[in-house]
Amino acid sequence: MGRKKAYTDEQLAYICELVNDGFNFDKITQKFNKKYKTEKNVASIRQQHTMYSGLFDLEDYDTSKKTLKQIQQTKRKNSHLAKENRKILDFENSLDDLVTAVQDTVTMMNKVKIPTKVIKKSKKQLKKRNMTMELMLSDLHYGKLTDFFNKDVARDRMRQLIEMTILEFHRMERDFNVERLILALIGDIIESYTMHGLESAVSSEMGNSEQMMLSIDSLFYDCIVPLAKLGIPIDVPAVTGNHDRTEKNRTMNKVGKNNVTWVIYNALERLCKEAGLKNVKFHIAEGPYISLNIYHNIALYEHGDNIPQDRKGIETKIAARSRQINKMIDFIRFGHYHTVTMYDQGRAIINGCLPGQDSYADVLGFNTQAFQVLNFYVETKERPTCFYKSFPIYLK
Repeated sequence: MGRKKAYTDEQLAYICELVNDGFNFDKITQKFNKKYKTEKNVASIRQQHTMYSGLFDLEDYDTSKKTLKQIQQTKRKNSHLAKENRKILDFENSLDDLVTAVQDTVTMMNKVKIPTKVIKKSKKQLKKRNMTMELMLSDLHYGKLTDFFNKDVARDRMRQLIEMTILEFHRMERDFNVERLILALIGDIIESYTMHGLESAVSSEMGNSEQMMLSIDSLFYDCIVPLAKLGIPIDVPAVTGNHDRTEKNRTMNKVGKNNVTWVIYNALERLCKEAGLKNVKFHIAEGPYISLNIYHNIALYEHGDNIPQDRKGIETKIAARSRQINKMIDFIRFGHYHTVTMYDQGRAIINGCLPGQDSYADVLGFNTQAFQVLNFYVETKERPTCFYKSFPIYLK
């Protein structure tokens, strides 16, 4: 076996080119080290020229140079094609996940159990003021795996949350006509096995299709059905989150429709119809946000990955969205930051998360707790807004 050359053919050709152009070896060494970021000495450069200059004779040099350029171009082209092929493969795998999830959803619909008849809605009492309750559900991260969180813990915490919400409903009924519930689905419903490659895979308990089915199963049976039994109208504004995608790069094209939450939310809506839950109405956003009227005020729902956490940034976002929908927005409700925050008497409320502390929070120095926020609004003509109070529900 021949000894491996210390210089590549491209480097040897470059030396020969400089010699043919009349440069001395001191200058050639300087140019060579600068171009290839090496520390070769003059003696080494001269020796290589003596040994291999015959490979690059003048009459063959131009041909050799062209060949080397073609090789480089081919390598770059192949690298680009490989990258594109990986993207296509990732996309096809994502489609496979979606197809599997849809098939499983159809099977679930065929087997859906009709829940117990809903409680008959009580008549309004004129002496009581009208109230709307709002449960913020965001950053549920179904499928995430930590030392303290898995699919069983996720479902247990969701049941705890709904039990407390129902308890608060009955508590409020003593003094108010609780006439409506807003069940705000504000994104990051799943953890996503693929969105950050290996980083996401190691933090997931299961693949994307299983995460989607887990979220549909839990949100329907652990959340929507028990609340629907209360007999009051339920509005479900539903927006997507940054974890609700399968690829690393997010889309800017109808993000709500192109993320997996489109399947999850539409599946939940169809399950409600199959189960005869006529008091549940979905408002599924094709884009990143949606607005809803709460008495004489307007609330905006958005996941929050594109909203700064400070008051100034939030007000800038509210102003921008107000121009987009051509209405003055009074409240904004978002999640993403996994920590409860409120500005200006309920104008802006940031929700918590279901998993609580994870490795990401640990690395950044946060102490994240598991909780979701329950808000209350009272119809009024005296107060600036209908916002009444907020109650963060901490979970085991």
